[in-house]
Amino acid sequence: MQLGKIESLEITLNLSFNELTGPIPAEISSLSKLLILDLSHNKLEGNLNPLARLDNLVSLNVSYNNFTGYLPDNRVFRQLPSSDLDGNEGLCSFGRPSCFLSNIDRVGVADMNNGDVIAVKKLWPITMTTTNGGNDEKCGVRDSFSAEVKTLGSIRHKNIVRFLGYCWNRSTRLLMYDYMPNGSLGSLLHERSGNPLEWELRYQILLGAAQGLSYLHHDCAPPIVHRDIKANNILIGLEFEPYIADFGLAKLVDDGDFGRSSNTVAGSYGYIAPEYGYMMKITAKSDVYSYGVVVLEVLTGKQPIDPTIPEGVHLVDWVRRKRGGIEVLDPSLHSRPESEIEEMLQALGVALLCVNSTPDERPTMKDVAAMLKEIKHEREEYAKVDVLLKGSPTTTTTTDHNQENNNSSKGALATSSSGQKARSMYTMSNNTSFSASSLLYSSSSSNAKSGV
Repeated sequence: MQLGKIESLEITLNLSFNELTGPIPAEISSLSKLLILDLSHNKLEGNLNPLARLDNLVSLNVSYNNFTGYLPDNRVFRQLPSSDLDGNEGLCSFGRPSCFLSNIDRVGVADMNNGDVIAVKKLWPITMTTTNGGNDEKCGVRDSFSAEVKTLGSIRHKNIVRFLGYCWNRSTRLLMYDYMPNGSLGSLLHERSGNPLEWELRYQILLGAAQGLSYLHHDCAPPIVHRDIKANNILIGLEFEPYIADFGLAKLVDDGDFGRSSNTVAGSYGYIAPEYGYMMKITAKSDVYSYGVVVLEVLTGKQPIDPTIPEGVHLVDWVRRKRGGIEVLDPSLHSRPESEIEEMLQALGVALLCVNSTPDERPTMKDVAAMLKEIKHEREEYAKVDVLLKGSPTTTTTTDHNQENNNSSKGALATSSSGQKARSMYTMSNNTSFSASSLLYSSSSSNAKSGV
């Protein structure tokens, strides 16, 4: 689209029903004289930020596209009728479904008198209508307010969003959290302008999220299953630290109905574990699968259902078809140093363990966090050895060989310094031992330790 070069364009621009695809080009913001813009009934995607500078608009229609993210906070969007936003399920603001909170929630930002900024989440209880003897009767299906208060009110972890408080009356229920200025992991990956996210930041986000989930599964009594892990539910703080959010679907493992199947869909499309399709219930291993999808999303830069993947193939299947090689990594990461590429491939190995189609053969989140932590630990240890033995190639080779043998003898988790081995194709055996990215894992030993 070259519309941005026609800066004199004014009054009206109607592009509705044109089968337009992709994000709105940033150049459109130069059409400052435009009064009426109609982009409705296309297949456009991404956020609406390029429209934020069109201050002279008196009419804007973006309905029935695939836009996501928050609405720009300006006069045009504050006065926009909801009918001009319809058909975009991922758009977020007060009065609209939130993109990284469940679809029954509304989220906004509040400035406190002391200068603090907090996130405020407004919930509406889901209701359904039944007919009983000719009289309609509203029945509560699920109370996410109680679920979040019950869950977040009893847990504390550096990688779980901090719950500040709540209030309610007959018509309104509000939850208050720390405000996350960098949005969600999903927005960082898919809506970030400028330089792409560096591997070091991606790794720290993945490790922190894994540690938060491990805390929920293994250190809470009773354990907590999140049931809606996705990139948009991992919020990013000021220093790019990750926080797991949205506990509206969370379940305590000792809840009476925890193991029962349900007709209410739990989870988000693209992240739901395959067993949910026939069991209709979520377990801790379902969280592990969803987390594995997030890791693949971070490594590849692609969404679970991505328009760049042919034939609508799911991200998990696409990575498997590519045999897990370096070509699946985000192109913006290909120029990173050899040591970082090796770390990415090791993380890819962990991700493929997590998305195993058999729940019992997936690692626990405690094991996942340990494997991810070991990736950096190994690099640091080899760096120390390299410094100590610098100038002695023969000794270094022997030391590296001995170190690899010692690590391999540990069984559950072993690492290697060979970059070539890190790029080797992965192989799956019947017991789900996984050999790839210089990382070995035996699910049998992991499952023996699992308490969830």
